[in-house]
Amino acid sequence: MDRIELGFEPYVITVMFNPLTGSSAAVARNMDRAVEDLYSIVVQRMFRRPKEMPLLSLPLWITCPDFPVQKLLKTTLADARVNNGAHMHIPALSPPNTRLDLPFNLWLDQNKTRYSGPGHAIARIYVQRVYETPENAFDYALKSLGRGRATSDDVLVLPRTRSEIHTRRGSQEATAGTNYGHGGRG
Repeated sequence: MDRIELGFEPYVITVMFNPLTGSSAAVARNMDRAVEDLYSIVVQRMFRRPKEMPLLSLPLWITCPDFPVQKLLKTTLADARVNNGAHMHIPALSPPNTRLDLPFNLWLDQNKTRYSGPGHAIARIYVQRVYETPENAFDYALKSLGRGRATSDDVLVLPRTRSEIHTRRGSQEATAGTNYGHGGRG
């Protein structure tokens, strides 16, 4: 957790998705794509020129799919039916000294309706600041790996490489509504 010692703040983000169509592999790709787009938007809000930032200065997100567990099913029946209950947990480290006018969790909570809801691949976003034992929180977020429900191939680490950092022209809110094989507007 060297980045925490450098002032990065730990968070756990949970992303629930609207119904996505296609095979389970297609749904997984569309979930990854939606999270990558959200990451791109967040990075562009944090930094004026993210491609010029050292990679180690950017937020670190480790995405992992998760699935409801029968005995601990705290989700609604409707959530369990959407995409077979698949959702994403994202252990995240948010860097210090960004352009955000609020702590990351408050900023994302305040702006989440721009990037989630009807017409978006992402249905809901929850973000929680981790104040104690980030290792335990991150282990929980990656629990599907330990349970064999996900493999290392299912994990997405952001940022990827310098060439994969997206910069978009025009409205980022418009690109956040991209249709990823769901029934909403695209």
